[in-house]
Amino acid sequence: MKKLVIMLTLGMVSFGAMAVDGYKDAKFGMIEEEFLSKKLCNFEKFEESPRIKEISLYSCSDFSLANKKRGAMAFFLMENLRD
Repeated sequence: MKKLVIMLTLGMVSFGAMAVDGYKDAKFGMIEEEFLSKKLCNFEKFEESPRIKEISLYSCSDFSLANKKRGAMAFFLMENLRD
């Protein structure tokens, strides 16, 4: 009986959980130009990004989240936004 109650409780708690596919208008799988055109913050490209030429790395320090400015990074693998 105890196990049944625990299973039902966990089932009810997790019922509302949903996965996300991005943030605001930025979605995973976007190409660089499309993502940067959203202007979520002033992303700057790391010119000396990883040694793998298929990876592009961007960062900014003025990303707005929960009404505060925060640092953010985005990287693209073969021009697509990856999570």
